[in-house]
Amino acid sequence: MFYLVKYEKLFKEINSYYAFHQEYLNNFNDWEVEMFNKDFNFWFEQNDFEMGFGLERNDSISIKQNNKIRKTEIIKSLNSIQDRNHLKMNLLREQVMKGTYQRVYDKAIEILNEIDKSTNNKGQQRTELKNKVLLHKF
Repeated sequence: MFYLVKYEKLFKEINSYYAFHQEYLNNFNDWEVEMFNKDFNFWFEQNDFEMGFGLERNDSISIKQNNKIRKTEIIKSLNSIQDRNHLKMNLLREQVMKGTYQRVYDKAIEILNEIDKSTNNKGQQRTELKNKVLLHKF
């Protein structure tokens, strides 16, 4: 029994991490998919300029719209308030996504370090893991 009491705080921390963060990430991912779909529909349902994916995406369907007209329409579109707001929302979503996953990752590393301390493990593997998969900091 002493053994379990000794690690009770750690067990609660791990349980809380999985209970909260799993639900949090599921909700966040659902939101991201919904926002992506709305954005996708917005850009691809417009009929002012033809979209292209470029050679790096193996886009083998050529663009038929005249380049001069296409560029003019793209510039016109990007100068509109509605389109600029869509671009800003995309950038905001990217920042929120990176921040969200960074917080979840940092908490996991924190718990792993607590496990190491509780079990007298030196944590060499944890340090190597953190160095390998550290996400971008804002």
